[in-house]
Amino acid sequence: MALFHLRHRLAEAEHWWDQGPGSVLPPRGAINHNLGIYGWDLRDALSRNADNAQEGLGSPAGHHLVPLVRNADRISAGRVLDSARTSQGAPMTPFEAAAALSQEGADTDPDGDGIETLIVLLGANNALGSVIKLEVHWSGEGYDTLDGKGKYNVWQPQHFEHE
Repeated sequence: MALFHLRHRLAEAEHWWDQGPGSVLPPRGAINHNLGIYGWDLRDALSRNADNAQEGLGSPAGHHLVPLVRNADRISAGRVLDSARTSQGAPMTPFEAAAALSQEGADTDPDGDGIETLIVLLGANNALGSVIKLEVHWSGEGYDTLDGKGKYNVWQPQHFEHE
């Protein structure tokens, strides 16, 4: 009975995020000051924005023995980055959003606050797949595109340097 109850709760959570209230982004406001998105590698941080972060979002149709919230990193990316837009409404990457936040207060105060503390943690996810699968696939051609990066689970040092 406990397993049935657990599966039911997992199915409820999956539905809430995939088709329920969790699938709707909150109203836009000012750019979020916390631009952290878990699970992203360097290519994601350089290329993804609110409009393309949710490509492939949603669980595959059909019943699952163990329902899970799939694409949770993309769900969080949408919630973090949806407010990161230019005055014309164009989406920004996390780096572009940080640059925009650095200018906050500069218009009204020459000594504007901008960003007081900036912490950037990137790179671990560019090698995480090799630890999980216990196989190494060094980055090669196409590492620098969102579509091509999936073939590799460890970036070569020169590719980090190039980016």
